[in-house]
Amino acid sequence: MDTKIQKILEARGQWNADGISRKAAARLCPLCRRPMMVGLDADTAAFTAKCSPEPLNATGELLALMAGLRTYSISWLGNAYVIDFRDVDRIKWSPPGSNSRDDVLAEHRCDFVTTKQMTITRNAIPPVYETGVSDDAPF
Repeated sequence: MDTKIQKILEARGQWNADGISRKAAARLCPLCRRPMMVGLDADTAAFTAKCSPEPLNATGELLALMAGLRTYSISWLGNAYVIDFRDVDRIKWSPPGSNSRDDVLAEHRCDFVTTKQMTITRNAIPPVYETGVSDDAPF
């Protein structure tokens, strides 16, 4: 393939730098310049998946689906991230946050911005509850 055509396809997110593969790569959207993950969404008969990199919680996935966006799961497989389309069964049986091996991402759309309430917070500090019991040793 001509390198000029390949560079145009790479800029559009329709071709990975290492050729068409399942490996997801970080790119900037050519229109809004926000980061996104780009990769093929299946092993065969795949589409190019363009995802916003923020992992969604259940509310975020619901809002993304209501906005007409596809959702994808992203997981580490071997030596690269892999993106998979979330169909009805995956949405039903593997809600966001239920599996520690993968995260749920929304399809990238320039006018759709995820908020803090829609995303999973990694390494969050657990809430501290007052129990009325002292931490001091009784001796």
